[in-house]
Amino acid sequence: MGKNWIIAYDRGPNKTLDLTAIPLHFIAGGDRLTEHDLICLRPNYGIDAREYSKVLNMRARVELKAYQKLDWDDLYKDEN
Repeated sequence: MGKNWIIAYDRGPNKTLDLTAIPLHFIAGGDRLTEHDLICLRPNYGIDAREYSKVLNMRARVELKAYQKLDWDDLYKDEN
């Protein structure tokens, strides 16, 4: 995991991490997301931090601003 990863512990039987993966800085449309582009912060209002590994190596469909809410519709999987 990258240096921007925040370790979260299970908070009980509901297994909620309460963290979301968000862009750390501006990302242009078409750019591939790496561990240096994402950070996991509270509150959980976008892509859940448990999906962090699925987001890595996906490409931005649109321009992403720093710390904006990240949705699956903003990303696509590059087949190459």
